[in-house]
Amino acid sequence: MACHPESFDFAQDKLREGSAVRLLALVAALVMPSSVLAQSIDKELDTPYVPTPQPIVDRMLELAQVKPGDTVVDLGSGDGRIMITAAQKYGARGFGVELDPRLVRRSNDEARRVGVADRVKFLQQDLFKTDFHEANVLTLYLLPDVNMALRPRILAELKPGTRVVSHDYDMGVWRPEAQETLPAPDKAVGARKESTVYLWIVPAKVEFRRRSKARGKSKSASAEKRAASPSRWSSNIRGSQGPHASPKAAACPSPKEDFAATSSGLPCPAASSPATRSIWSGALRAIP
Repeated sequence: MACHPESFDFAQDKLREGSAVRLLALVAALVMPSSVLAQSIDKELDTPYVPTPQPIVDRMLELAQVKPGDTVVDLGSGDGRIMITAAQKYGARGFGVELDPRLVRRSNDEARRVGVADRVKFLQQDLFKTDFHEANVLTLYLLPDVNMALRPRILAELKPGTRVVSHDYDMGVWRPEAQETLPAPDKAVGARKESTVYLWIVPAKVEFRRRSKARGKSKSASAEKRAASPSRWSSNIRGSQGPHASPKAAACPSPKEDFAATSSGLPCPAASSPATRSIWSGALRAIP
């Protein structure tokens, strides 16, 4: 097959153009600002990094009444300033979690620089996979949907009395114990240079569970009692003298009948006329 010189020259030109394009792309990648390259990382984060102004950090920790010995956990710790301030100013210990590896390195470097690395550490990990059940104080500066996604875990896993503090975003129907709006002239986002701080206290859950269990056992025992002697139960409701009836049994012994007689104002069916017993039975059937 013949090959024309013109075709060969054209192919070489195209090859040179392709190499030049690849070379330009490589050079652009090498000289591109790091802030532009970081955008690909930021797109994968649950919450973009926006630093909390230091006066807001101070007020968050004051509102949470952080004290020496407290374990503080900061979800989405950014540059680490909340955790570092908690350790420096209040003598607390704990950790922060952050997805951005650059911020994790910066935070750990700063903790070493100021001398609190023995009490504070920063981890690169997903906040949704973080075990924070030992926290006495939980701090957040996240987006509203992230707060809402975390709320069930906060209520289920944190100890009663744990303080939860959030910068700018609330927890929906879970109302805060305290809420303050403060000036924030150094805030990096928003036209209004102010911040809102929220405080919640994790409520106790044990007493409610005990009552629920006791109530369930009581209902179960009543059901078993009725099943064990159905003829007596039915004769009492009808007001008749069945084979298991007794003078005391005919006098409205069951709790359900007592409730019906009390709430309806009707007399006991055993001592009533047939018409009254019919009305009383209708009222009883209406009781769930």
